[in-house]
Amino acid sequence: MTVELLNDNALKYYQHWETPDVIISDGAYGVGGFEGDPYSPQELSSWYQPHVQAWTKYSKPSTSLWFWNTEIGWANIHPLLEANGWEYVESIVWDKGLSHIAGNVNSRTIRQFPIATEVSVLYRKRLIFPGDDGSSQTVKQWLRSKWQRSGLPLNRANEACCTKNAATRKYLTQDYLWYWPSGEAVERMARYTKKYGRESDVPYFV
Repeated sequence: MTVELLNDNALKYYQHWETPDVIISDGAYGVGGFEGDPYSPQELSSWYQPHVQAWTKYSKPSTSLWFWNTEIGWANIHPLLEANGWEYVESIVWDKGLSHIAGNVNSRTIRQFPIATEVSVLYRKRLIFPGDDGSSQTVKQWLRSKWQRSGLPLNRANEACCTKNAATRKYLTQDYLWYWPSGEAVERMARYTKKYGRESDVPYFV
């Protein structure tokens, strides 16, 4: 694997990079840490906006994003990420330890609990598909609607996927238990609906 490091403004290069599987962002924190870093986390949204828009434009549906920042910095950027189609998955707290505190103690900070952590927050692209009626659907809605269009009962999806009940309880449900099936399971459902579903000029699961 070839690794290339570019010491320049990333905005110049996004359109030329290979479509990423993962984006790791450790940019401005709103603490004046480098030239161009805002001095307030409230200013971070305008700083990150062109970057977030580029991440959205040049990534693929399966791209993941790890966003590093302070907790207040992330709080200011979260609405921007959501508005651009990134959905929150989880946050990880990095405890930097006592050595980090030593260099940041002064007459102001000593009157509060020391700041010794940062957060790394995982996001993924929100998958949106066009429905048969032209509406926009989440991947969860899209998967179920494609099966329902076949006219087959939901429980037949278990037979299609060669599972006992995972297809109806996990793949086609619309509640919090839903998760995306494997590519093989989707292929099985596509073949099954084509064979046993109502006749249609429009293929299922496309």
